[in-house]
Amino acid sequence: MKALVGNHARAITWTGGACKLVNDLNAIDPWPWCAQATVLLVQLKRRDDNLMVEIYFEKHDHGRPGAAYAFRSVMMTRDDGPDYLRFRKDFEAEWHDRFPPDPGATACEDQ
Repeated sequence: MKALVGNHARAITWTGGACKLVNDLNAIDPWPWCAQATVLLVQLKRRDDNLMVEIYFEKHDHGRPGAAYAFRSVMMTRDDGPDYLRFRKDFEAEWHDRFPPDPGATACEDQ
């Protein structure tokens, strides 16, 4: 996350707990095993310009998180309002559309 956002973020705060990016389109009962990254941007488009990434995990096992199985994010796009994304590559594309990478910047590795 840090490599992607670069100098466009003041801070990235990671928290864990119940999933927050749940809506009628991905109607999952409150799932308790998520990690959220909230990104405080350096330059806001509007007052409500919030960015959150959420990673869903399978049920924990022996005190350790289960395997990651889903990605959700919400971010303000370059041209219009907030966009709900379900895939990491879509998030990266929206990010690069809004914040074009510096020349010579390396892309995130596919893992």
